[in-house]
Amino acid sequence: MKNNFISLCIYNRYDNLQRWLHCWNLCEHHDFELVVIHNVDGIGENEYKALCESNGVKYIQRINVGYDIGIFQDICLERLEGFDNDWEMLFSIPDDFIPMKKNFVKDFIKVLNKDVHLVCTEISGEYKPHIRTVGFLITKDISKRIVFDKETITSKDDCYDFEHRSNNSLYDQILRMGLTPQMASNLETSPLWDMNHRASLNRWGEFNNVFFNTRKIAIICPIYKYYPQIISSMMMQTHKDWELYLVHDGEADQFIRDYVALVNDERIKFVETEERLGKYGHPIRAMYLEKLKKSDCSYVLITNGDNYHTPNCLENLINGLDENVVATYSAFMIHNYWGWDVKSCSMEFSKVDCACVLIRKDIACSVGWRDVNTEASDWTYFSDVANMVGWDKFKRVGGCLLVHN
Repeated sequence: MKNNFISLCIYNRYDNLQRWLHCWNLCEHHDFELVVIHNVDGIGENEYKALCESNGVKYIQRINVGYDIGIFQDICLERLEGFDNDWEMLFSIPDDFIPMKKNFVKDFIKVLNKDVHLVCTEISGEYKPHIRTVGFLITKDISKRIVFDKETITSKDDCYDFEHRSNNSLYDQILRMGLTPQMASNLETSPLWDMNHRASLNRWGEFNNVFFNTRKIAIICPIYKYYPQIISSMMMQTHKDWELYLVHDGEADQFIRDYVALVNDERIKFVETEERLGKYGHPIRAMYLEKLKKSDCSYVLITNGDNYHTPNCLENLINGLDENVVATYSAFMIHNYWGWDVKSCSMEFSKVDCACVLIRKDIACSVGWRDVNTEASDWTYFSDVANMVGWDKFKRVGGCLLVHN
């Protein structure tokens, strides 16, 4: 197998890393390995490393010197500790360039030929013609011929010199080699989008259609020896794109097996655990948030088998989501803890139940379900999400969407 790497440069933008790992799990890799290179102000263990490891992605820390071009220089000069120097193609990408296609790698590879050994997202005419040194694919033999005016790139000025201000810019060097740098596509249809520098293109709708296009909701539902009311609730949903992970805690009664078989809906994934795990079903919730990382669903709702969800529950929750909202919750719920009274929901302790909260899958799976011992573990789950993205990313949507137990 060829050693081809995507060098993803990140710096203190955890949400960008989450977004990237979600996309990469859904992308065609075309023999490329994603390596996250984290420019940090101080070496140490952190949540970035844990997130990469949980997604099976190699993570390298590096002192923040020279930004993304400093990383590229270190790779070219084979001095980045932990990086495999035996590579054939390198894709250098900063974290604010996001994929717009699941086969974005192929769109760059297919442009390579005997004259084109560097394919980029943008050749800009600003200041003078130059390759924007973000989001570009280069071959190893060309990288060995690249010259850097400074032994160590340290400042933004150094980066600008290498990109466009020096007569020895990357673009000038490629031309002097007798080669032609080429864009993979025009900016409006490019397989990578610079969501910061080219924010005016506003390709968020296109991005969401590609990587959240199914609008599929995964419902995680532990169950233990009672009538699975949840099935009838899901069958009546106006939003039809869902999968129910109905997980029986230990061996199920034959009645439950027969009922699931009678319904005979391929969206229902019925499983019995090998042994009873107990603890209110929390170990099952933790297990399935881990399993869902590589699924094609886009959103997660965690519920119980004896809950009733109104037919418009999933539709109301999913329609409240956009690029600025990662979680939605029902405005009201009916709860047996309070004598079946209608209660107003808010993101406060004991004022909302996980069964009426929909969360974007990449976020939900990243935080996981770490509290498996207490009845209040759903509040730990919400708090972990909020610690990651902020409470302002939760949105209250209209309706009384849940009858609890």
